[in-house]
Amino acid sequence: MRLQNSLLFFIGKAVLFLIAIAIVWHFISPAYNDLLAATANLFHPAHTKIVSYGQDTLRVYLSGSYRAYEIYGLDLQYGLLIVLALIAATPGLRLMKRFKFILIAFIIMFLIHVASILVFAKVASSEKPTTISSNPFVVFFCIIGPDLFPALVWMALAFRQFFPKPESNDAEPQKQT
Repeated sequence: MRLQNSLLFFIGKAVLFLIAIAIVWHFISPAYNDLLAATANLFHPAHTKIVSYGQDTLRVYLSGSYRAYEIYGLDLQYGLLIVLALIAATPGLRLMKRFKFILIAFIIMFLIHVASILVFAKVASSEKPTTISSNPFVVFFCIIGPDLFPALVWMALAFRQFFPKPESNDAEPQKQT
């Protein structure tokens, strides 16, 4: 029963942190999208331009065309909110370690977001528009990735909280005769 109660407590804390982070993120998201667009433009495929548009949309423009392919920023970014809430709710983390994990998770998720945008831009600039959503890289980074990557990042960072290192005995085990 103790495990069930602690699990319910963890889930409750994670949901409360997620709600709080989502409220704050609403105001941070436009600046984050601008940063994503600026960073992605440093590495973007030739003949494309990535622009932050409005509150929560990123657009990929192809040169010589007024057509834009859109990425809804919150679809890409909600995984960041989830991983931050999971780290904030993880039991047993000291405050400094929690902040360290949050910073590491933020950096990893930012790099994943930039990679996702670049993959989307590369595919948009090289294929017919009808085949973008069936491209395996777009599916992995833009459809499956936002759900999978936050869980992987959190598990990698918080692994030792749930599976601590076994205690080592300094004394040699005695042989039984």
